[in-house]
Amino acid sequence: MITVVDFLSDTVTKTSNLVKKVIEDETIKQTGVFYQYGHLSEIKNVLSILSQTTQQREKKYPAILLLQDFLERKGYQQDIETEVNLQLLIVTGSKPDYRASERYFKIFKPILYPIYECLMKVLKKDGRLANGYGDIAHNKIDRPNISGFKIIVEGQTQQLFYDCLDAIEINNLNLKIKKTC
Repeated sequence: MITVVDFLSDTVTKTSNLVKKVIEDETIKQTGVFYQYGHLSEIKNVLSILSQTTQQREKKYPAILLLQDFLERKGYQQDIETEVNLQLLIVTGSKPDYRASERYFKIFKPILYPIYECLMKVLKKDGRLANGYGDIAHNKIDRPNISGFKIIVEGQTQQLFYDCLDAIEINNLNLKIKKTC
């Protein structure tokens, strides 16, 4: 049995390898794409911990974040292990003083859009999915300065992330993962 978390980990590894070939940013060509999963507050804490050393700080972005919890639909079709609708964030560092036009020119077009396109390409070609080889249904939202969003952690309102980030949110990403046995 393959878990959704492991399936996405493998998918991000393949996406990262593809991104290294198509993106022009030299740092990203070396580090690739980081993967993390969990609740938003946990992801925020992990990213904060990674900021404490220079070596880890350079590797944490860009990242694909799998947001939990997600409902798995099981046992409805014989050859399907699970069907899920996932929420992902593709994030990378930005600058707080960038205007929207600068974010699209400096962050979205050269970094976030290529990662998004590579991720979709990897998913479309993945033989472990029963979605077929066409488009995989999902919603895409550009989220300039996602760091400005607020979340409630233990009853207190906090910024979504400590770092200044731009993001692409993918939600309702419908995946039908085939049984392996």
